[in-house]
Amino acid sequence: MEKIEHQQCPECKSKNVAWILWGYPNMDAIQDELDKGEITLGGCIITDNDPKWECNVCNHMWGERDDE
Repeated sequence: MEKIEHQQCPECKSKNVAWILWGYPNMDAIQDELDKGEITLGGCIITDNDPKWECNVCNHMWGERDDE
């Protein structure tokens, strides 16, 4: 996973962004990151056009999901 502090929202310029996790995660393994706003859940339906990042301030989503 990329370091979140290096990401910046292209809309509002906030550095408070979360990596979007797609699929069925192990909730026990990611709860701390969810609570900190470091990751957010994208859903279980995965397409070829899913964004990678979401701004915690303005909710803008961008980037291309990869299968890390």
